Amino acid sequence: GNTATFGNGESISNATDGDFLFTTDIITGALTLKNSNVENGSAAIELVSDNGADAGDGYEVKSLNGNFTITSDNSTSGTYDDTHFTIAGNADPASTTTTIAGGAIVAGTGGLDISGGIVTLANDETISNATDGTIAITAPTTSVSGDLSVADQASIDGTLTLATGSITDSGGAIDFVNENLSTTGTIASGTLTVTGEVRATTIAYTDGVDAITIANDGGITTSGDATITGNLTVTGNTATFGNGESISNGTNGTIAITSPTTTVSGDLTVGTSLQTATIDYTDGTNAITIASNGAVTTSGNLTTGGNLTVGGTISGGNVTASSLMANDIATGDDDVTITTASGNFIAITSGALAPLTLTSGAALNINPATGSAVVLDGTINVDAGVVTNATSITSVTQVAST
Repeated sequence: GNTATFGNGESISNATDGDFLFTTDIITGALTLKNSNVENGSAAIELVSDNGADAGDGYEVKSLNGNFTITSDNSTSGTYDDTHFTIAGNADPASTTTTIAGGAIVAGTGGLDISGGIVTLANDETISNATDGTIAITAPTTSVSGDLSVADQASIDGTLTLATGSITDSGGAIDFVNENLSTTGTIASGTLTVTGEVRATTIAYTDGVDAITIANDGGITTSGDATITGNLTVTGNTATFGNGESISNGTNGTIAITSPTTTVSGDLTVGTSLQTATIDYTDGTNAITIASNGAVTTSGNLTTGGNLTVGGTISGGNVTASSLMANDIATGDDDVTITTASGNFIAITSGALAPLTLTSGAALNINPATGSAVVLDGTINVDAGVVTNATSITSVTQVAST
């Protein structure tokens, strides 16, 4: 018949053409293939298809010295030396390793469950879940070819390099904590908060045109105008303009403007001292020259609407004033003439009870206009040598010509 039954009830059957059926009714029953050679005797089953005509038609399942392997004869027909699958046994199953020579495809929906927590790759890089709730990728460089979406938080202990693409938040925030952000690309942000340093050689407008250039020594150049709505503090002491003029605070307490011409469109208020050699008119003509000893010279007339107080000397061709006050008026190198316009008088008055003294180095000439007299004490007239209205003349000696 088609069935061979053994004494303990197990059987081998060929009841179905092309099949062999091994049957046992023992719960722990097994089909055992044993090699009795104690010198590395292996137990193997060779599965050969297609009559073994071609290389790759056969596989061998083998157990040897605690290692289980699945090999094939893909390289040489009938020779099973292409190892595809290896289990290296261990008394502690958790220390057993399984090696798959090629790729592993998990096609089901259940996924790949790694209860040990660590996946070690060929060059010793690892993916670990040793800390519950954290996936740790340990590698000198980690790269992704597509988008990387993080639902909550991504912690990177090292450098994140983007060959292409960008880092984009989905309405939250990107926080580098105390680490550095280095990019040769563009940072586009609604609000960018930086607690440390921002290092860049250029800061460009949204169209890519450079707006601010930063030199290695810290110099900043703007390609257009710079508008500052708050205060501008210059710690380097000097602000230099495009044509070489400058404003400097090189000497503490002094603001120095270095320029051939300095122009103000409104009022100029100086709190203490204004130091200059000349003050010019708007056409460039010198109006006032100031010497090192403090002497002031005007190139034209000097008109003051209020009082003019001079601690030194006033010199010039003419001095015109509605009132002139001085403790001492000294002559210059030429005659001194005091002249009024027609119809105006000259009054020299001393203070109350103070005498008025006129001292001359030669004759004292008083020359009234023709037909006018010299009036003394408001009463005595002296005109052309004739004295009138004198009620009394007292003299030690009086000599009369007639």
